[in-house]
Amino acid sequence: MLTEMEQDLRQSDGWAEYLESQGWLVEKLGGTKVFIRKIPPFGAVAKIQRPAKIPVVAEIDRIARENHALFVKIEPLSTASNFELLTNHGFVRDSSPNLATKTVILDLTKSEDELWKDLSQDARQSVRKAQNNHLQAVGFKLGEPGFDKALIEFHQLLKETGRRGKFWTPTFDQLRKKAEIFGTDAALFLAYSQSHTPLAGTFVLLDDGTHSASSQEGQDLYASYFLLWETIKGLKARKVTRLDLAGVYDPRFHRATQSWRGFTAFKKKFGGKEVEYPRPLIKYYHPFVKFIFKIAGA
Repeated sequence: MLTEMEQDLRQSDGWAEYLESQGWLVEKLGGTKVFIRKIPPFGAVAKIQRPAKIPVVAEIDRIARENHALFVKIEPLSTASNFELLTNHGFVRDSSPNLATKTVILDLTKSEDELWKDLSQDARQSVRKAQNNHLQAVGFKLGEPGFDKALIEFHQLLKETGRRGKFWTPTFDQLRKKAEIFGTDAALFLAYSQSHTPLAGTFVLLDDGTHSASSQEGQDLYASYFLLWETIKGLKARKVTRLDLAGVYDPRFHRATQSWRGFTAFKKKFGGKEVEYPRPLIKYYHPFVKFIFKIAGA
């Protein structure tokens, strides 16, 4: 499985195939994928997300010119080469990240006892309360009995969570496409009440907890705590070696992440290592676009 500074989900072949299904073009610069979205008649936008190695800037410029890109945004995995990009080749810091700039990663190579001890006292108590409420966790994979029904149930939970938190959620077709493309590298976990009402869900791609959701009833019954713990055990049983909890509050980007404070506190109760990614970088290839973005970020 991937280590912290190796290939990220956004540089995987599966993610490239998924974005292609959503209308993006994929170019490769060495081992790095560049994603391009055409915006007729204006040109295109391009993004390079979590590359293990940042490509040569001249090659980035070539891709940008060939596709008439208005800008290229890079969200680095590490600080290597950032200074050169920032100071010598027209890239500047960007204040609007597309990906989480800070996250918590759990080390699933630890024993189950060690992982349990990493939970805060409050998290352990919440898991026990959920168990006393007789909740049940079930894991699903594409092609197995019950997966299609479970994915529909998860999507309903996700929509409810989005409405409650006022954030965008993917369509059912997008979830289904991710499951189809990632196959055995996609895992879905749901928590149910005694009456088999779905209360909480987690959708994992590779080792990235891409989507999580819960109902209000699920929150009242501590289903989210219970399900994350069961997800940890389920992924560990499948030989996954880490779990990225997919973003926490980052004071560097207070405006963009301030609404994440609630689930940040929740995620930190499970221990793990906080990982902070470098600030995004952007290079504008059209002066008017640069002017518009400057006004928008003021």
